[in-house]
Amino acid sequence: MPKETFFNLPEKKRRRIIKSAEEEFAAYPFRQASVARIIKRSGIASGSFYQYFRDKFDLYEYITESFFDMKLRRLAPLISAERDRSFFDTFKDLYAESLKLARENPRLEAISGHLYRDKELLSRQLYGIESRALGFYREMLKRGIRQGDLKKDIDIEFTSYILFKLGASVNEYIMERTSLKNWDMKIVDRMIDFMEDGIGKKGDIITVVNKNRR
Repeated sequence: MPKETFFNLPEKKRRRIIKSAEEEFAAYPFRQASVARIIKRSGIASGSFYQYFRDKFDLYEYITESFFDMKLRRLAPLISAERDRSFFDTFKDLYAESLKLARENPRLEAISGHLYRDKELLSRQLYGIESRALGFYREMLKRGIRQGDLKKDIDIEFTSYILFKLGASVNEYIMERTSLKNWDMKIVDRMIDFMEDGIGKKGDIITVVNKNRR
């Protein structure tokens, strides 16, 4: 988290620093990104950077977690009780909206591409967003149970964690082969088929095993 001195800056200056950092992290993987270039691009004094941030990762974490929070705000209406969509249709809607968000924010797509190729950094970032993501999945699961789409006896805490890890793994699979902008929604369909067999009201995880043995 940036230091209090950063948040005390005029909004225009804060935005300039963040935009400069986003451009740098989009152009270069985290380990090759340069604080010096961010300082030069944002037009701040060399010594000011460390008055605002502990280090490069502090700034990077703030940017990526801000992107994640923006994504959650964008996706939250999709799990509202007013929508007449099944749990699994909603899950697919979330990925479709995430894809749209990536296309609207090319810097986000580029930063995500670099992140998913750095396993150590990815693990560190997932740990940072885990609690918020789990809360999101808990609400989805509770709604799915109320709607009758999911088995009533599923362990919500455990299943939330599995969905979080599954989503991260699918994103990693996509990023290693293409990009967020160009992914094939058929990959998401395969994931949803797996989920529906496992936690869907009509499914059973054994079905997945049997399918794979054929």
